[in-house]
Amino acid sequence: MKKPGTRRTSAQPSSSSSSSSSANSSHTKPRIPVKAGYCFGEDSGLPPGVVVKQRDGMRDAKAFSQEAHRPPKGTSGSHPSKGTSDSHPFEVPQVGQKKSGVRAATKTAPPPEPVLAKKAPAPKVKISAPTAALQSSNKVTGKKGQTRDQETLSHLPTRLDGFYPKARAMKRKLTLVVGPTNSGKTYRALERLKAAQSGVYLGPLRLLALEVRDRLLDMEIPTSLVTGELIEEIEGAKFISATVEMVNFDDEIEVAVIDEVQMVGDEERGSAWLQAILGAPAREVWMLGAPEAKEAVLALAEWMGEPVEIIELERLTPYEVLQTHTKLGDLPPGSAVVAFSRGQVIDIAGELRDRFRRSPALVYGALSPEVRREQARQFREGEADILVCTDAVGLGLNLPIAAMFFSTSTKYNGKEEIPVPKDLVWQIAGRAGRYGMGEHGKVGALSADTLSFVKRSLSKRPEKLPVAFRYEANWIIVEALSKFLQTDKLADILFYFWRELQLERSREFAPVVPPSQVGLAWRVDRYPLSLKVKLMLSRAPVPMIRDEAVPEFEQFVASIAREEPVLLSTTPMLQARLQMNDHQNAEQAVKLLTLYCWLHYRLPRLFPEFEEAQIEMSKLNTAILGFIGKNKGKKCRECGKALPWQSKYRICDPCYRNS
Repeated sequence: MKKPGTRRTSAQPSSSSSSSSSANSSHTKPRIPVKAGYCFGEDSGLPPGVVVKQRDGMRDAKAFSQEAHRPPKGTSGSHPSKGTSDSHPFEVPQVGQKKSGVRAATKTAPPPEPVLAKKAPAPKVKISAPTAALQSSNKVTGKKGQTRDQETLSHLPTRLDGFYPKARAMKRKLTLVVGPTNSGKTYRALERLKAAQSGVYLGPLRLLALEVRDRLLDMEIPTSLVTGELIEEIEGAKFISATVEMVNFDDEIEVAVIDEVQMVGDEERGSAWLQAILGAPAREVWMLGAPEAKEAVLALAEWMGEPVEIIELERLTPYEVLQTHTKLGDLPPGSAVVAFSRGQVIDIAGELRDRFRRSPALVYGALSPEVRREQARQFREGEADILVCTDAVGLGLNLPIAAMFFSTSTKYNGKEEIPVPKDLVWQIAGRAGRYGMGEHGKVGALSADTLSFVKRSLSKRPEKLPVAFRYEANWIIVEALSKFLQTDKLADILFYFWRELQLERSREFAPVVPPSQVGLAWRVDRYPLSLKVKLMLSRAPVPMIRDEAVPEFEQFVASIAREEPVLLSTTPMLQARLQMNDHQNAEQAVKLLTLYCWLHYRLPRLFPEFEEAQIEMSKLNTAILGFIGKNKGKKCRECGKALPWQSKYRICDPCYRNS
């Protein structure tokens, strides 16, 4: 195979006074979980090496029932009955913005969810040797005028990287591989991983972790799969393919590969990439990403005082932007159409199938990983001639896409329709013409306006990633703040963490609390649970309906508080969904069963029916595939005439005029 062109440079801190000490040359194999025995990463809410003990820290249920939950300081009124993102008082400031005291809710109505300003980053960290100003000062800053004893916080590190002592004690070598999509970054990193004695791959998607696991197995490298909801252990395996949230901070390994490292700047998931970079206990840490991430990652490495080698790659196969738009019925075989919502994906696929007699495969977020994997296989092996997908295709799925077509130039961001971000356009367009699957790619659009937008976006590389990082509260912080605030109310602790706690370099490192976590925290605070369990539950993959947690989650939490095992047959609403013969309920039931499996790995005694849940998910996946195959395009609700997929209404013009 042709080797990609490479340009190497090196960045080494000039100071030799790094705080890192020599690492022990021996290493243990990565500890593969056996259900609850796994050392979960930050997304679990547990510190490394800790297994949940259900009775630990629980208060008496009767005494708890007599205690009303108080709202967080600075708010008024009663505690909300529903833990939704619309009811919390958090508003994330711009990185570098000075944080004042707690606002009174009576003075200013808080926005429904955090607003992160990308366009006002803090000044960039200079890439130079660490200075005294960056070293630990044994000082934690709390609320001004705070009279409480600060001694309870004295054991907290003052630098964010101090929360990962295993990595700090090693002499790690960092390798940053940057290049556009389809430049061979993953291939190069997996070749290094293959030559190691132990290692881990950390990616953004469950489906991508599964794909990499299969590639390593094809190389005859025993590799286990670790995601939040599914753990497939291979006995004796020294390699793991995992989602980035599942990084293990305890066991030393030889090589860690962190894919899509530009996600460290993501508003919602960036904290997971930041903690992986800071805390992966590997002698070599390979970070793969877009060129725009180079300066931010170098600044982070310099701040840690760790040497970094830079490998810059060029795209292996060219692609061209078509000069005219392409009609839906004229899409050539091997094309992919990217939409930005589940509804658009289903409507486009239905019209392709019903009107043009094509055989599309579908990939979107609500589908289970198994269904998405099967759909990807059908496209890869030619059983489906068109792929219709959401923008998740931009995060590394390796598919033989000859031409990529944009269906629209806008996407819904949870509040309003916005232009598709330029970096996302580049990521998606780069999936056309995969190396080894086609030597030349094409990029187009289904309308003239969308094609003009794509051309403008691709005319210049996106802006560099700002040197500004967001981090979430880990267990060490939560436990210390609990003692400091003398409360086990998770919502209060998270509010203080977001509003008051500051570590060094607070202009570059800003605390953040996801809105969904706040809503779940308020819910679990109503139950007699240990703080550790509350934190774990606040990070659970809870299905949401109109920004509210599904009622089944409340039942699960109540059962955990009572220490009663949750059986699938005793979950009436889940059983009702299993009996409903429609697409959306099948997808929602898969999400609930996924949550059940997620809880099984953390509380196996209380969620014992893992195998039964897997069987039900398999049945649902088969049903979903059947629904996908039968789906037709949009029809007029009056006369049944076919409507174009982009039609905003479910009635044709003649029927509307006649009505």
